[in-house]
Amino acid sequence: MKSLLKKLRDHKVHVSLNGPDLLVSSNEAEIPQSIFDEIKLHKHKIIEYLKINIINEADKGAIIPVAPQASYPLSFSQRRL
Repeated sequence: MKSLLKKLRDHKVHVSLNGPDLLVSSNEAEIPQSIFDEIKLHKHKIIEYLKINIINEADKGAIIPVAPQASYPLSFSQRRL
């Protein structure tokens, strides 16, 4: 899958999700037919790959709240003050 996405980037073809739909765009005037056929062939795999990566990216930025306490440890920046 990564090799296909690299090939798309090399041809300046961008893929993204809009809900359940796969959006294909390019900075070039036309997408080569061979690339378009490859996208059609692997459409479901591309959609699943993008869905998994969107979920993983969302999890990375999540801040988990801590339980209420009387005091909390200082961060390194706060210690320098």
